Amino acid sequence: MEKYGHFTLRACLAGICIVASVLIVSALLPGVPGTVESGAVDGTSSRSTVALLPPPFISVIGYASAELAPLTADAGTAFPADRAGISAYVSTGTPIDLSNAASVCTGLEEVGDNYVIGNYTSSYLDYKIYADTSGNVVAYAPRYNKYTNSGYPASAFVNWTGMDATNPQITDSAFHAGIKTVLSEVVDNDIRVLELMDTVQYYDFEYPDATTMMLFVNRVPEGGTELVHYYAPSNTTPTTFESSYAFAIYNGRSYSDDNDNDAKLYIDDVLTLNRDILSSGIAWRIALDADTFAPDTPHTVKVWGGDDNGNNYAGVGFAFVILQ
Repeated sequence: MEKYGHFTLRACLAGICIVASVLIVSALLPGVPGTVESGAVDGTSSRSTVALLPPPFISVIGYASAELAPLTADAGTAFPADRAGISAYVSTGTPIDLSNAASVCTGLEEVGDNYVIGNYTSSYLDYKIYADTSGNVVAYAPRYNKYTNSGYPASAFVNWTGMDATNPQITDSAFHAGIKTVLSEVVDNDIRVLELMDTVQYYDFEYPDATTMMLFVNRVPEGGTELVHYYAPSNTTPTTFESSYAFAIYNGRSYSDDNDNDAKLYIDDVLTLNRDILSSGIAWRIALDADTFAPDTPHTVKVWGGDDNGNNYAGVGFAFVILQ
């Protein structure tokens, strides 16, 4: 067991081994069905996976569950599964007023007889809200397109809003605010809203065969370096559909004494991302090439913040997301 800093954690999930310093996904989505493999290690850290489950109302929102093939509008609604990626969904179980659901959106993209699709922004993420008269609500990220560099990979799930630089924890998804805001408009009882929020589930329409999303989080609270070591043996590791990461800067300063005051991300000693940390609340969600974390080979992710003189200015957060 290797040691880094004050804490050591080795997570071996589905054959994948992670050794990280200080933190790996702390208290992810407590109490939400679909969260498994979560438990404290050394009293300070935990690890988590999130189940990806097809919506039980998937035929209602317009898709044959066997092939996820679009049906006609007459057969249900027009949920755009061909454009949706990672998603969160909930069903109220009762009809809802679409005008109330639409009121939370910054703009409407589609309006049908029994559904609406609108735009919503939270957690530094622009995503879509779908709602239909049957009471189904889906918040989804537009599917990532590597050719046009548009949309988002599964790391759009990661919520950096309100992150505490000294004790960063992901306690909900980036879609949490959108779902809750819609429910608050279409459900009269506040207690019922909270009950429904505990039933939110997740799914990735781009990878319908993916059943698990694993998240590993690390951070540099006020400058310095943190390491994550990753290893996946090919003979025991399930198919990996996507790897991506979310990277954020928080508590940035408004000035610098050094032009090298940066936040950096290295993967296997290759500088992958380099950003100025003179600002705060900036997040990136980036897909990785399929061979970035090739199996049967040890890999290292390094998160670094500060300047070449050893001065520490800001916090840096990193979340590694795997769909299997």
